Amino acid sequence: MNILKRQSFCIIFNVFFTILIQSILFLFDLDVSLLTIVISALLHVLYSYFFIDNKKVTKQSLLCLFGYFAIVLVLFGYFSNFIETTYDGGYYHGNAMVEMLNGWNPFLE
Repeated sequence: MNILKRQSFCIIFNVFFTILIQSILFLFDLDVSLLTIVISALLHVLYSYFFIDNKKVTKQSLLCLFGYFAIVLVLFGYFSNFIETTYDGGYYHGNAMVEMLNGWNPFLE
């Protein structure tokens, strides 16, 4: 698998596992944290090791994982400088985030 296809797969797979893990945590009324990104990356490594790379660590899989983390860190740094000023972001999403910080769980409501 060439490196571009593998990087695309890595990003999609990690996003899928991050959403899945966060949904499971919400379902069991557990806090959501940045640990879910690390867990999803570990799941991706295990999946790649057992099902894609035939139980061997390859240079491509390591480059893919480090590339993924580099992309996430750069995007996190870039987008953390923006403040949401739209009506929808400020009055709907903003209130939902504040309520979630105060312990509200949309799955158990």
